[in-house]
Amino acid sequence: MRNSGRIRLGYFPLPGPEGPRIRARLSFSQQASVLDPCAGTGAALLAVTKDAAVARYAIELDTDRAETCAAAGITAIRGNTIEVAGKVQQVSLLYLNPPYDFEIGASDNKRLEQVFLQHCYRWLVPGGVLVFVIPATALAYCSRTLAGRFGDIRVYKLTHPDSVQYDQVVLFGVRKDQTDRVAERSQTYLNGLSWRRLNIDSLPEPGDGVWAYAVPPSGPAAFAHQGIDFDLLEDLLPQSNAWRQSRDALLPEAAISCGQPLTPLHGGHVGLLCTSGLMNGVFGEGEERHIARWRTQKVVTVINEEQGEDGATVTHTIERFSHDLALVHEDGRVLTLGTEAPTEDEQEEPALFHDEDPTEDGRPETDTVPFREVGGELFPLGRTVITPGIRELALQGFDFGSILERHANGDWGDLSDNDIAYNDAALDNGDERIFSSYNTAISPDGKVWIITEADRSATTVLLPSEN
Repeated sequence: MRNSGRIRLGYFPLPGPEGPRIRARLSFSQQASVLDPCAGTGAALLAVTKDAAVARYAIELDTDRAETCAAAGITAIRGNTIEVAGKVQQVSLLYLNPPYDFEIGASDNKRLEQVFLQHCYRWLVPGGVLVFVIPATALAYCSRTLAGRFGDIRVYKLTHPDSVQYDQVVLFGVRKDQTDRVAERSQTYLNGLSWRRLNIDSLPEPGDGVWAYAVPPSGPAAFAHQGIDFDLLEDLLPQSNAWRQSRDALLPEAAISCGQPLTPLHGGHVGLLCTSGLMNGVFGEGEERHIARWRTQKVVTVINEEQGEDGATVTHTIERFSHDLALVHEDGRVLTLGTEAPTEDEQEEPALFHDEDPTEDGRPETDTVPFREVGGELFPLGRTVITPGIRELALQGFDFGSILERHANGDWGDLSDNDIAYNDAALDNGDERIFSSYNTAISPDGKVWIITEADRSATTVLLPSEN
């Protein structure tokens, strides 16, 4: 999870005005059990089940928010949802608003929305209702599970400004296993919504329309947390003999040094010091007191040059390391110092660390790659960027410049006939996104994607798992 996600513990609560709109699409006629596996303070669960005769259950990782849930009359478990076990087919309504990000591991990192859905959907009784609040771009990652395990699927945009910021949609579905043919149609539909090939309507206001999902009855539910209670561990740790013996080694006294270095620092010194964190800290006094944070990153520049009378294009890839310094002053000033002069926009609105915040459309952070105009291109690429996954492949020798050229020249790679026809139409209309896919053994996903935005302002090279 990125740093911004860690700070929030993946907590992106449902805006208050959206709760009644979801509640209007649910019908409760008998006693039922309902569950929110990522409950926060429980406000969303209370809103979507308002005035219903239900037993409410919640799981929440944060201690304070779990206590707030319990104070509101919700049976709350404090812990990680993935470490909670329970019998299958216990609850009638599953309201799921999971963290929005990828897992962080050595390999095979899935979207957390997919992980939470696969862990929790089994708790729904047959005919139970799923209310799934996620970014629209995450629908494709969850489409296989949703299409195979749920029917009567409807997807709507949430229109509150906070929901628009995270591109939130709400999906309604009924728990029932589908046939392969029906599941395939549903998966294609969800992928089309995720890739913006199909429009997503806004969630109707209460009272608009007549449709509502009937929540079936169910008895009491029971869940058990099987993980470690870290709050209890934190309380007991200082009393441990092992901790008292190792404390001095693990938490040494901070050493303060001053004075100038014996020799002037050159670029190599700066790189070693900043990557080891020794140049990070709090400096200065009074109005000039500030926090400094260094970062080292690899910059990949791709240059295409035409040579000879035959118009052949030669691609050159230049790699170099660059150091950035971010300064945050007490009076709120934020400065980002790098090897290149900032643009006017960056001077007006400096950012501390561009790759630690999620992008507006939920995609992973990207590196900007200066890219010269490709000879014979059919459309402008705009600002060309690569994701961390492509950056890693570039370090292994992957030449993404060649597939960028194919993309710009109308070679869409390994797509179906329908997708090729969609691209051709987007090329003619000039107001739709253009998508290419290229099979390659060096990619962990077996392929690499390229997406050019509808306004041709930017082109992104990414792995399918990073979409």
